[in-house]
Amino acid sequence: MKKILIGLLTTSFISCSALAADIYLTYPNKLNPTSLMHALNYRQSTKNFSNTPVDDQTLSSLLWAAYGINRTTGERTIPTAMNHKELSLYVIKKEGAYFYDANSHALRQITPNDLTGIFQTQEYMKNVPLILVWTSTNKNYGAMHAGSSYQNVSLFVAAHEMGAVVRGFFDKEKIKADLKLNPNDEVLISMAVGYPQENSDTPEKDENNTQESPTTPPAPTPTLSADKEIAPSKTTEHTNDQPIPSSTMNHQTNAPTAEAKPTETASTPTTEAKPTEPASTPTTEVKPTEPASTPTTEAKPTETAPAPTPTTEAKPTKPSITPSQSQK
Repeated sequence: MKKILIGLLTTSFISCSALAADIYLTYPNKLNPTSLMHALNYRQSTKNFSNTPVDDQTLSSLLWAAYGINRTTGERTIPTAMNHKELSLYVIKKEGAYFYDANSHALRQITPNDLTGIFQTQEYMKNVPLILVWTSTNKNYGAMHAGSSYQNVSLFVAAHEMGAVVRGFFDKEKIKADLKLNPNDEVLISMAVGYPQENSDTPEKDENNTQESPTTPPAPTPTLSADKEIAPSKTTEHTNDQPIPSSTMNHQTNAPTAEAKPTETASTPTTEAKPTEPASTPTTEVKPTEPASTPTTEAKPTETAPAPTPTTEAKPTKPSITPSQSQK
């Protein structure tokens, strides 16, 4: 009995230690109100980290955004070529190294050893609390899938006012051996994730940029004022062209076609309908058409042509005959 009890205790202890090694993540928070445009605006690489740790809830949501399952059919949060899923994501912390199991949304411990020293090839990496590592057995699409994954992390980090930077300057063979990867599994890239130091001035620059952006949309206002200035110039052209009816008619026909593009200035031509008054002047000046009748009156000289005179002179020829008869 004692041996049985000892065996049960040892197995329970081993199982409890195994359960303690793995980390079952909480449900990811998918209701972040931050917009995509806001995250894109604040996305940047950070090399000024503080030693603030990443809490479990944030880590759960971050890993789900990186390579989690977002459909019941098993598809991931990133696009994959021909639905290949040979990409693996590892989490490196001071408490150990873990494999992200997307199916159960949990972290499977690979080793309890601190592997962060392998990535401290630069000074700013000493304060980084979280490091992500992507590996793949797919030589064709692995790097592309890793890029899609760490882009999701970049947007998540920007939305949560965190910091991150993609890194390839580390001993890949060393981390491959410590993670106990298969020979055909290739280490692709890593990413440092954490919180920027409070003295960092990059958020202030971004806020100034976002404040400048609203000033750019009022650009159409000067264009409206410019149109209003152009409108009176057209009225002056109408007044100058009053002596010439034909030119005024051309301005009236061309004005609507030229002003058809700025629809907002359509109201100005309506108020400037006064130039139609010159249209009355052309009606009064239709009199110049009377000179057109003068050429018709000048056609009378054609009636005074000497042609009828020879016909009237033809009649005296008959009296010339009658005297000849009287002589007979």
